[in-house]
Amino acid sequence: GGWGVSGNADLGVGMSFDAGHYLVGKEICTVTFWLYSNAVSLSANTYAHLWTGSDRASPRATSDAIVKSAIGTSITEIKYTFASPATLQAGDYMSADIDSTGLSVNWGADGSAYETNTTAQEYRSTTGGWQAKTFGNRFKVECNCS
Repeated sequence: GGWGVSGNADLGVGMSFDAGHYLVGKEICTVTFWLYSNAVSLSANTYAHLWTGSDRASPRATSDAIVKSAIGTSITEIKYTFASPATLQAGDYMSADIDSTGLSVNWGADGSAYETNTTAQEYRSTTGGWQAKTFGNRFKVECNCS
């Protein structure tokens, strides 16, 4: 089943990584999220971000843009590419984000089995930021492992 955030705000769905996760120390090149949104006509871009901890002031890495119209109203596989990859560190957050300021949007992700050393997270700029979820988030990451 899916889960996500809604509102007239900066919205994100993603995960945080604890020490011991197999991606810690890896350079992140791409991330794939399974996303959906009710905002069919919204022309805003969406991005994936790798955040230093939970601080959203300046991302460690920002993906290339994916226009919202590429994301369907049912679960759609969306691959974000980081032109300037960054190394994931313990405590980092990674999210798919959309700015829906001016329009209420449902922004969701596909849920899956909970993964060790990862916590599903949702972000709303209007309600205090990040909130941990008690179940997993379906995602796929490609990294440089050299």
